[in-house]
Amino acid sequence: MRRFLALTALTASVAFVDPTMAEEKKLRVFEGEWTPVEAAEFATTPLKPEGYTESWYAMVQAPDDLWIFLHFGLSNLEPMSDFDGAVETTVLYQGKDHFVKTKTGRGNVKHDEGKLDLTIGKNSIKAVDGAWKIALNQEGDDDKIKLDLTLTPVVAAIKPGKTIYPDGEFYKVDFIPRARAEGKLVLNGKTIPVSGPAYADHSLQDYPAHKMAERLYSFRGYAGEYGVSFLDFHTPKHLGKVRMPTLVLSKGDEVVARTTNVQMAGDKIIEDDDNDYTYPTEWTFEALDGERKITGKISLGKQVQKQNATDDFNFFERALIKTFVANPVIYRHVGDFSFAVDGTSTTMAGKGIAEVVILDE
Repeated sequence: MRRFLALTALTASVAFVDPTMAEEKKLRVFEGEWTPVEAAEFATTPLKPEGYTESWYAMVQAPDDLWIFLHFGLSNLEPMSDFDGAVETTVLYQGKDHFVKTKTGRGNVKHDEGKLDLTIGKNSIKAVDGAWKIALNQEGDDDKIKLDLTLTPVVAAIKPGKTIYPDGEFYKVDFIPRARAEGKLVLNGKTIPVSGPAYADHSLQDYPAHKMAERLYSFRGYAGEYGVSFLDFHTPKHLGKVRMPTLVLSKGDEVVARTTNVQMAGDKIIEDDDNDYTYPTEWTFEALDGERKITGKISLGKQVQKQNATDDFNFFERALIKTFVANPVIYRHVGDFSFAVDGTSTTMAGKGIAEVVILDE
């Protein structure tokens, strides 16, 4: 779950931070214009700094109450790793959640230059004729997951500008706002056909991921020809608690609106007493794409997963991480969305999945 790599701070209300404030703090959020993404930009790009982290993430929204979340990750976060790889898979199926994580060292990571062709242990993600071919073979303590999946872009990939950190480090993300997923899942011996809309992204940074943000909010959902993708990091105190939001709305094979100028207010707070965390379950949006105003709402329904990212570490490692780094918890909810774009006939509504990831309150 790439969502454990960076998170944000939000309570009952969140206000958009003026870019001049970010500039004063020498943090330049998504500097530059939205542009198309070339296929080669999805390729593995190993960097030497200890802050190097690279991720490929996908979410599939399938029938029969099936949701699949995939994360291929590489990192050079010393002293714990040196171009180590991890593959995290979450399957939510008919009211139950299944999670398997595979971790491996540099010797079991293989990649090609110039194109997406990455193998981590027995798992691979490759670009073939413009589509992502994903093959998984994972076994955890409780679950066995095999997956053969093809993600074919429906909406062409786009990216906002880079975020530049005070010492020149950067974060970039490439979005495939909508893809078509086709394949087969074998979950604990049961074969399940997979077909439906999907989302995918690729991120690259040389800034330490655990210092990037305190909290993350994301939502992806599809209804008929419409789709919405929202991603929002909140930086920690040393970076000024600046927000880093992106919002992309699509219709058919086109982007209807995309912006990093997003205001979001939260209401109906939920409490997690186990971790002393809170977060809102009603998200209200006002955003601008140029001169066009976007309004919307996301309502979080049933919580379908809650997981602490340190669960697969031993007691000593968990104690170190929680004491000196963070206490990372991910919450997933099924949710309803509705958005409208002024000046167009676009009004969309449907269901999707919200992710809330918290590192620190």
